[in-house]
Amino acid sequence: MKIVNISENEYSLTDINIKDIHRQKYCVFDLEATGPNENEDNITQIGAILIDSSGRIEKTFDTLVRPLKPIPEIIERLTGISNRDIEKAPMLSGIRRILVTFVKMQYWLLKRVTNMIGPF
Repeated sequence: MKIVNISENEYSLTDINIKDIHRQKYCVFDLEATGPNENEDNITQIGAILIDSSGRIEKTFDTLVRPLKPIPEIIERLTGISNRDIEKAPMLSGIRRILVTFVKMQYWLLKRVTNMIGPF
């Protein structure tokens, strides 16, 4: 898979090889977290879109997630998600079953962001 940054808010994905994708459902995810470190930071929001075999949005999923640590001020400004927003949100363990049911056995399209450009 090749990912090209077109603008601040848009990417182009090429060289994705999924057999008969035009006949498949797939799920696209977007995650927000308390920071970029997968070993120290926690998910704060999960968004997902289930695309049907004709390319239309079949259903969507969106939830805030209460992390195990506070969201740093810099991440609050970057994502727009505040510590106040997630006070009553479910923990990740509380939404795992709902998310798995949502995606079922579809293809998942994920992008791992490992670099962040600053300063913030």
